[in-house]
Amino acid sequence: MVLVPSPFPEIDLFCLPVGVPAVAAGKEEGDLGEFRNKLVCFLEVSTSYEPGRLISDFPFDGLLEERALLLGRMGKHEQALFIYVHVLKDTHMAKEYCHRHYDTDTDRNKDVYL
Repeated sequence: MVLVPSPFPEIDLFCLPVGVPAVAAGKEEGDLGEFRNKLVCFLEVSTSYEPGRLISDFPFDGLLEERALLLGRMGKHEQALFIYVHVLKDTHMAKEYCHRHYDTDTDRNKDVYL
């Protein structure tokens, strides 16, 4: 199994193994899709967790949309956008991310763009 390294070695994020398709949250059938939808909703809305502590519990080769949400909460927008654009290959989700996070009044959010 060959892993394709991310351009962000400081967070030790790896892309999926070659040949393994990336699946956005909630696109799976059955309970898994339902549970991932609930998790994404929780991660987007709740302020009852610390993203920096929680992210270490997420796998590098799965739950990618969830990982991107946590990275966004941590202000690591470039890494979050990397997941959306290069791993999930979903530019629509990347654009939505930019619209949600871009803020000219906040220093760490004024450079959020594709």
